[in-house]
Amino acid sequence: MIKEELGRIILGHLPFIGISYKGEKKDREYARKFSNASEVKKIIEVALRYGVKCLSSPSPDFNELSPAFMETLKSIGKTRKLGVIPCTSIPLLLDNEKVNEFRRWKTVLIREKELFGENVERKILLDPLLNLRENWEENLKKSPPYSAEEINKLNLDIDHLRKTLKVFKELNANYVVLGSESDFLAAVDRLDLIERAIKAVTKEGFKGVILASHHAGLTIPLTMELNIGGFVTPVNKLGIMMFPGKESVEEKMRQMDKALIAIKPLGGGRIHPAEAFKYVYSEVKVDSCMIGLASVKEAHVDLSIALKWASLSEK
Repeated sequence: MIKEELGRIILGHLPFIGISYKGEKKDREYARKFSNASEVKKIIEVALRYGVKCLSSPSPDFNELSPAFMETLKSIGKTRKLGVIPCTSIPLLLDNEKVNEFRRWKTVLIREKELFGENVERKILLDPLLNLRENWEENLKKSPPYSAEEINKLNLDIDHLRKTLKVFKELNANYVVLGSESDFLAAVDRLDLIERAIKAVTKEGFKGVILASHHAGLTIPLTMELNIGGFVTPVNKLGIMMFPGKESVEEKMRQMDKALIAIKPLGGGRIHPAEAFKYVYSEVKVDSCMIGLASVKEAHVDLSIALKWASLSEK
């Protein structure tokens, strides 16, 4: 099972590539700190001592820090046993141009409003993590949704995906996380493009796919029958980035029979670790939890608490 392979805790990669969810100043601090590979290795060593089996990885083109971080992973993998679960977008094209992120979100939002009501828009516009993106509310409001004609013309950039997967094969990876473009494709009934991406992953020799979602209440029931091992999705006590709403996401997670990996368990540092991990492990009963750590001290505190609640949830 995926849970046994990946473990109850997965070490997240975002702090290592300069993403803090605490603003640009903190992002720059993380980027400076983790440009030194020895700082990355210190935290990974602590995680290994706590029994962490697996670390997530970005795609090489995610940002300018990603290639160096991936080289550090390869270096560690030569001497230490550390599994990797790499994450990549589902690269979509419309008339040979990349799909626009804000138009994609707007299209999903309109579908969610039809199904779950007007409150969804307010929740998305006011989400504290989404609002760290520059001009989030303004850009989302002014972006038009994709039309039915445009949706029919969507295509998968299969060459780009295959190129990324070949890089992932250099890591100790069994599963690949396909990105939250899945929400958009599920909302517009283009599951065929998700299926093509899944086939590309398995054709490269990986065991399977885990699907990422920021709109789990919408996407889980629409994609449950696909050939996937589970879902990676935000799960936290405050409902941050749990769309269309915390209660809806919890309901859909209870109904599924696939692996569930929680991201954003600490709400970007807004929830105390004891509350955070009690919720994800004992209340929602996730299979695994992906945790980003930015210091050795933080690693000891968060990992010890996470392991406590992961263990208690199994009794």
